Amino acid sequence: MGRRPELDALRGLMLVWIALTHLPTSASTYVNQPFGFVSAAEGFIFLSALFTGRIYFRMAEHDGYWPMTRKLWTRTLRLYGYHALLLAFMFLVASTALLLARKIGWKPMLLGGFVIWGFAQFGFRNAEHSFMMRFIPTRIPLNEMGSFDLWAWQFLWISGIWLGVRWGQDNLPIEKWARRVVIPSVLIVVPLFALRRVLEHGFELGASEFLFDKWHLGPLRVLNFAAVGALLIFSQSVLKPLAIRPLVMLGQSSLQVFCVHLLFCFAGLTLMGNASMLNGWRQAGLLTATFSAMLLTAKVFSKSEAKHERQPKTKSPAEPGTQTESFAQTETTPAVLAPLDAATPAPAASSVK
Repeated sequence: MGRRPELDALRGLMLVWIALTHLPTSASTYVNQPFGFVSAAEGFIFLSALFTGRIYFRMAEHDGYWPMTRKLWTRTLRLYGYHALLLAFMFLVASTALLLARKIGWKPMLLGGFVIWGFAQFGFRNAEHSFMMRFIPTRIPLNEMGSFDLWAWQFLWISGIWLGVRWGQDNLPIEKWARRVVIPSVLIVVPLFALRRVLEHGFELGASEFLFDKWHLGPLRVLNFAAVGALLIFSQSVLKPLAIRPLVMLGQSSLQVFCVHLLFCFAGLTLMGNASMLNGWRQAGLLTATFSAMLLTAKVFSKSEAKHERQPKTKSPAEPGTQTESFAQTETTPAVLAPLDAATPAPAASSVK
């Protein structure tokens, strides 16, 4: 499967959605989880992991695993310079995951990520913070260390990297998977969408609220995201019209655009002062300035990720008349993929740049 512009555009749309949610304007009221217990955060992080897995796996295949690791460390240092520490953490996880998966296979990686996610549902973050404070007394309260529980969200990131690696190997029959679960997905998405609407009118989840928790990536939230993703894949023709140039550019330069949007979020909070929201003309000015800056940044950096693309290694020419899934028609012959529980073999070094 070649690089899909509609996926770049979808990631760009996630950035627009995130910006509208974060900026202190009336728009945030309407874009905060409108489709159920799913937000732009899940979509953006998963798609970023998907592209990271694809791009850096192919780089490792062609250039070797240590050059790939150096590239990810360079990207991490750049992220640190941009003050995006959450994403820096995730690229470090990506590098570690790719190296470990090469040695032990993906099944232990996914199982380990799932177990850590499970612990996170029962207060692992609190316990870890209390333990670390004994040795590193930074005196920073847990509630001031960010809303997202990284011990929970790492599972979504690692899952995305795994799927990205399979995409990079041209062995991702995701359309087939989506067709098998389309009916269960509808039965999940529709009731959760209705429940989300009910919550807006004062209904409370009570003791079951943790199942839907955003910051700890609750179980039903993961299920909702997977079901929505399956339906989008099944009806992927809906995504085709999204592949307009501005959204594609935003998606291709998502790192830089994300960091620029943060600057305008802080500017909005400064302008807001003690008010609950900006007034009319300030809202319009902030939205105009934010999206103008995001598009300008995208225009400058839109090829920064795509330039690292590598073509998959081929074993032999395709046989005449061979039929492939429609999801993989734009690439050359797929490389052979080891079973899920097998270690990825070490690739031969390549001079491809």
